[in-house]
Amino acid sequence: ARRNTAGAGVGSRLSARPSRSQPARRPPSATKRPSRLASVGGKIVGGPGTKLSQFQSMTRMRWYANRQNRSKSSESIRPSAKFDRNKADDPFAKKKLTNFAYVYKCGRIPCRINHGSVSHKLQWDIEPCNLDYDPLLLQMAEGLAECQHPYVFIASRGFKELLEAKGSHEKATPLTKKLVFILRQSLKSRNPDVFARALDGLQLLSTCVGPALDSHLSALLVQVNRKSLFKGLETKINETIEILAENGGDRAVKIIKTKVPTFSMC
Repeated sequence: ARRNTAGAGVGSRLSARPSRSQPARRPPSATKRPSRLASVGGKIVGGPGTKLSQFQSMTRMRWYANRQNRSKSSESIRPSAKFDRNKADDPFAKKKLTNFAYVYKCGRIPCRINHGSVSHKLQWDIEPCNLDYDPLLLQMAEGLAECQHPYVFIASRGFKELLEAKGSHEKATPLTKKLVFILRQSLKSRNPDVFARALDGLQLLSTCVGPALDSHLSALLVQVNRKSLFKGLETKINETIEILAENGGDRAVKIIKTKVPTFSMC
């Protein structure tokens, strides 16, 4: 009887063993779970223990980061993006407006931007040759000190087109003293972009009025010479001084040499 009982126990144990044809089941803890990993900004975040809500939020962050990178790459390729590199003005912000921004928002500047796929242009309501330069030209000169879009483009391009228009010499010469005062304020700026625009405006004014600018060269050259160490602007400064000497004549050359002893005409 005892032998039969022992044999029955051995048989029950053998029947409990899995057959070779059936693979052994893995314990629940050993089942393979997909690791919840997400790449955000080039970094791998998350892990096996990450909750589903956290994983969804990280995936959403990755989608927004990729979208932002695509928008930046598209802006760098867009040809007209160079005109919009300045921070755009917020029309809803409560702040004190500059004189040019206030005049522009009131509609007193008779031009607007014509946006193009390759370049921006100014579209005038009235041709510049038919406009009164006082105070429009002075307002454009004040706009050279702006740092926000679209004021930067409108002021710099408008100042250029007014001084290059037909009959600009007769209209701009009586305003030379006021224009010099405004340009001096921009030349004092510590912003390299504002200083560069002031130099461009000074070149245009010298080409337009010629020797009428000679009596104001001393005050202008003081500010120009102080910024001669601005990195990347040495060539533009030298070019401006040469244009002042060329348009001003012998009197201008003498004044320039007193302020810039190392100056010599090429």
